Amino acid sequence: MLSKSANRSERGLEKQHRAKLMLEPVILDDKQRALVNEAITEVCGKRSWDLRSANVRTNHVHTVVFTGDRKPEKALNAFKAYATRKLLA
Repeated sequence: MLSKSANRSERGLEKQHRAKLMLEPVILDDKQRALVNEAITEVCGKRSWDLRSANVRTNHVHTVVFTGDRKPEKALNAFKAYATRKLLA
């Protein structure tokens, strides 16, 4: 359990990070999480990337993917673009 001062520090840090957000955070339901997972799988299939693991949570995603010589930002941007299209369809 965190001490009172640690809790205050955590809340202050969260407040600072929230102030930097351009949009409100999104909380995904089960259907939306499935769509994001589908999008990640689709990107990897189309680009011949080796998807080892994907774990789509309600407010963030973990992936382990081998993209060859591509920078990680390329994968992140592709995942976000495909997922956004699926979620807005």
